Amino acid sequence: VPLSDYSFPARAADKYPGRGYRFVEDSFIHYPFGFGLSYDQFQYEWLSEEASGRSCSVRLRVAKESGSTSSGGTSVLFFLRPPAGPLLKRLAHFERVEGDREVKLTLEPKHFEVVDDEGNFQLVTGRWTLEVNAPADLSRDLVVTPSSCEWTGRFLAI
Repeated sequence: VPLSDYSFPARAADKYPGRGYRFVEDSFIHYPFGFGLSYDQFQYEWLSEEASGRSCSVRLRVAKESGSTSSGGTSVLFFLRPPAGPLLKRLAHFERVEGDREVKLTLEPKHFEVVDDEGNFQLVTGRWTLEVNAPADLSRDLVVTPSSCEWTGRFLAI
């Protein structure tokens, strides 16, 4: 990829992978965010979900794998993948976690807005995917409509 090419979205025609986390496929990620900052390994587990009107919330448990002896932590990144378009994902929330802990995320309509060609934010309806970290350790689908947000299917561990 030439350094003089500053376009962000990926282009399939010339196999240009895109720039920035929002437009790059996970297959191009060699070192995830925070790689090498901790010697500990962490496990992620979905605990619960809730949908109430136009918002959805989820609880996640983050735990150090057994045998970890240091006091290190990790950053938990929540990404949303829209139903379609050049935007592959967007960072919805992040949180630094030390040791074993529960993390709660509440998604509101603003989390499902994407900028259109005129520069205005528009609510994008349809099936979105919530992912934990990149590449994803966990994944969960939800359906967004103008009046609601609903979890679909079941929790997935990648």
